[in-house]
Amino acid sequence: VPGLSFGHLSRCLILAKELKKSCDSETIFLMRDYPEGILHAESSGCAVRTLIPSLQKSAHDGIVKEHISNIKPDWLVVDLPDDDPNFYLDYARQHCILTVCIDDTAERGYRSEVILNSSILADRNAYGECLPNTRFLIGADYFIMEDYIIKRHQTINGESVSVLITFGGSDLTGLTVKVVCALSKITWKGVNFTLIL
Repeated sequence: VPGLSFGHLSRCLILAKELKKSCDSETIFLMRDYPEGILHAESSGCAVRTLIPSLQKSAHDGIVKEHISNIKPDWLVVDLPDDDPNFYLDYARQHCILTVCIDDTAERGYRSEVILNSSILADRNAYGECLPNTRFLIGADYFIMEDYIIKRHQTINGESVSVLITFGGSDLTGLTVKVVCALSKITWKGVNFTLIL
């Protein structure tokens, strides 16, 4: 599948790991049947149920609804929303299942108890109509990242260090250029930078 990557899956795996650690939760991933993605999720110890990748939207929605009905989760987390994830969110709420919508675009309102958008461009006002009690987790403070990356402090001590710089699939604010300009003003002895565009 052109453009398929594991960014959304990886952040949900981090979330699942933190939920397991903090409240001993069990996570079941419902995802399209792409072997590499399934392997990535299962290698992290998560249960996976699959969807046929080429299903029409109406059939896809019905199967997702059936899985929600069979699993009966306490929470439904929707990442990478399709044209209208409100179908799943509404169905879940009708069955007393709390919902989280992880979003990157703020292109529409979501009828969810929690909306998480960690983009630096995220704006609460862009969401339009949502539930009256929706909790918004907006901005970079809510970026989902592995603990070891956040807590890691490394001194150079004369050894060569490699630094990877990437801003993901898009860089709408031109941060790549700003970072390269800032880094180029300093002499970095023993540091090798790799930039992914």
